[in-house]
Amino acid sequence: MSYADLAPESESTLPGQLFLATNIAYTAGGFLLQQHGELLLGGLTEIASVASFGYHYGQLATSRVNKETVQLYLLVDYAVAFVTLGTAFVYLVQAAKAGEPDTLTAAVASISSYIPIDGLVASFLAVVFLLLSWVWEKGIPYMINHGLWHLLGAYGGYTIGQAHLDQLAAAAVTTAPVTTTMLSI
Repeated sequence: MSYADLAPESESTLPGQLFLATNIAYTAGGFLLQQHGELLLGGLTEIASVASFGYHYGQLATSRVNKETVQLYLLVDYAVAFVTLGTAFVYLVQAAKAGEPDTLTAAVASISSYIPIDGLVASFLAVVFLLLSWVWEKGIPYMINHGLWHLLGAYGGYTIGQAHLDQLAAAAVTTAPVTTTMLSI
C-alpha cells in the first residue's frame, strides 16, 4: 500500500501540525452527534478521528515510524472510514426513500428536504478534495486537499447524522398514538 510522501513536513512543523489538527473536526462532529443521541454515526466518527490522526501522524513522523506501521495505520484508517461513510450513505438512502419517490429526481428532492443543502454541498466538496489529494500525493498540496476533506467531510457527516435524528423524531411524532383526556369542570 502506498501513501503520500509529506516530506519535508513533519509532525513538528507548523504545516504538519495544522494538517493533524484538521482531525479535530471529526472529534467535534462525532461528539456533538453523540450528545444529540446519534450514537452510531457519532461513535464511528470519533473512531475515525483517532484512526485518521494515527495514520497521518505516522505519515508525518517517518523518521520514527517505519513504513510497515504507517501502512497498517492506513489500512485501519481506510477500514474505519469505509464503515463510517457506509453508515452515512445508509442514512442518505433512508432520506431518499422517506418521500417514497418514484424517480431519481424525486429521490434527490427527498434527500434535500431532509438534509440541509450546506451539508450536501460540504459532502460533495469533501469528496472532490479527497480525490484531489489522491492526485497530488506530495507535501503541502496533499495536506491542503486532504485537510479540506477532513473539515468538509466532518461537517457533511454531522449534518447527515443530525438530519437522520430529525427524521427519526418526525417519524416518532407521526406514529405516536393519539389519546384524549376528558376534563370535568
